[in-house]
Amino acid sequence: MADFGLYSALRGTDNWKQRRQDKAMNMKIVEQNALDAEAAQQQSMKAETEINKYFEDMQNLEVLPEDQERVKQIEQNSRASVVKGIAKYNGDLKRYMSSGGITDLGAYKNSVMKSQEVKQAMSNKTNLNAYLTDAAKGDRFFKKVDVEGKPMNFDEQMALFRAGKISKINYNGSEKPNR
Repeated sequence: MADFGLYSALRGTDNWKQRRQDKAMNMKIVEQNALDAEAAQQQSMKAETEINKYFEDMQNLEVLPEDQERVKQIEQNSRASVVKGIAKYNGDLKRYMSSGGITDLGAYKNSVMKSQEVKQAMSNKTNLNAYLTDAAKGDRFFKKVDVEGKPMNFDEQMALFRAGKISKINYNGSEKPNR
């Protein structure tokens, strides 16, 4: 029985040119795979940055300290759908983003921003700022506000708000006293 591998080795006619070409081709393939892996890593990092920016924007909404916990709870509840989507793709952010992740992030942001808690928190901040602006003018008469059917002054309302007894700040403006 003939051993062709042995005969080829003994003949000494190895094709070194072909071997070099094969090695060069293998090196190109390895280099391309490394470039592809680097590009995939960059895309994944970009996706992670984008997702984190959404989360950070929603977590850093400028609201009054008394409203922060309510807003934080809404944000965490809304974030669950994004986390669930990422888990569905085993943490592959690139696949998640290309398979509806951008839509999920938009829905997440909308659910936070359009929630009653966030709208109320923004209104509270606006009303407090309006009060403080008018108070800084000095010599102002502040109109009473309605708190759950009871008329009271703004300071009384703020005491209830800070104590956590109410979650809404009303403001009816101020006037210069007639003199």
